[in-house]
Amino acid sequence: MKSRTISYRHDFFSVCMLGTATAACVVPDGALAHRVVHSPQRVSGCHRREPRMTVTAPRMTWSSDGRRAFYIVARDYGLGAGGTPSRCTLFSIGPHGAHPRRLIEWNSPGENHPDDRSIHWSPDGSRILMLILNFYPASSVNANGVQLVDFNAETGRRRWLSRPLPGEPSTGHVLPLPGYYTFTPDGRALLLTLGGLRQTWTNKRLVRIDYLTGKREVLTSASMASSGARWSPDGKCIALIAAPDSRRGPSAGALNTKPWKQQ
Repeated sequence: MKSRTISYRHDFFSVCMLGTATAACVVPDGALAHRVVHSPQRVSGCHRREPRMTVTAPRMTWSSDGRRAFYIVARDYGLGAGGTPSRCTLFSIGPHGAHPRRLIEWNSPGENHPDDRSIHWSPDGSRILMLILNFYPASSVNANGVQLVDFNAETGRRRWLSRPLPGEPSTGHVLPLPGYYTFTPDGRALLLTLGGLRQTWTNKRLVRIDYLTGKREVLTSASMASSGARWSPDGKCIALIAAPDSRRGPSAGALNTKPWKQQ
């Protein structure tokens, strides 16, 4: 298979899809894409005045349909402890280097830092999801809740999936734990356990999101703390743990038992 050089411009530097390529990924249609590690000499633009800066582009992660990939570019000034933090950028791109899209930028370490381990494609390959940490590196400051967002890989449009429910500002977070957001087996709906505070016995609401439209449906009552939700294999039922919310006393109400099923 013959590969070709693809160059395009990202912000202040140029990325060459061949040349200094160190690895390759193959997508379902057979097209090649490369990850690159740039030396300071390959950085163009205003950063030429920073001889100690290096730019790295780690491996690409492809969508399930092979139409786009995402990767993170990090610009590291190599100043050591107390120096300027790395400036990171998440990009998405087509299999032949077409239509690159800058999605989000952040400093590392720093505030509003995407959790690298949480960045992944939606089941339909149209969007990229991630948790936004309050600060990285940190532990306790993130344990009381972080943001869940996604980006349209082609347009770059962001959605705040964990935005608070109307009149309930404390619900605008998810815990950075397994199972606090999960897709139906067919990928058409997303189930969130909304609510800040690290304790499971208070401020936890289940919300179903139609993933295509973004329309939300609240499934549990504010009087109950609900967590541990899991979809059934056919996506028609939800198993969960619920108890009276500790903030509302032991005589708080019951689950919202209004009939619901996956459409």
